[in-house]
Amino acid sequence: MNRFRNYVVAVAALAVLAALFAAPRAIAQIRAALIRDSDNPALQPVVISLTSTFQIPTGKRLIIEYVSWSGTKNLGSVAAAGITAVTSGQEATHWVPGSPTSFNNIGGTKVWIAADPGTELALQTGQIGIFAPVILSGYYVNIP
Repeated sequence: MNRFRNYVVAVAALAVLAALFAAPRAIAQIRAALIRDSDNPALQPVVISLTSTFQIPTGKRLIIEYVSWSGTKNLGSVAAAGITAVTSGQEATHWVPGSPTSFNNIGGTKVWIAADPGTELALQTGQIGIFAPVILSGYYVNIP
């Protein structure tokens, strides 16, 4: 029984030593994965209040990371807001569904939408009654 206990203690001690020596490298790798290059001058933060269309500046790609909106509709109805964007020459509409709370529909979600330089974003609202603007958060990237 003593032999088994000594064996378990020795294995545990080796595991602790291995963890101590491996931890700095593992922490450095995790830290590198979590750090975003926010000091990169190519990334320019932007918030857009989209009510119908928005022209993306020439020479800049728009990266949208979050979309939120709210609007009113008949009680119990669920509406959605759509963002139409051109990415690599292909046009697509990305829909953000709402969730009804009384007469309000509120929607918001994390996204990743890239829109080409010089193109236009368009808002699709379906059958929403009174509608507030769709708020887009993201950044521009300079395109040579």
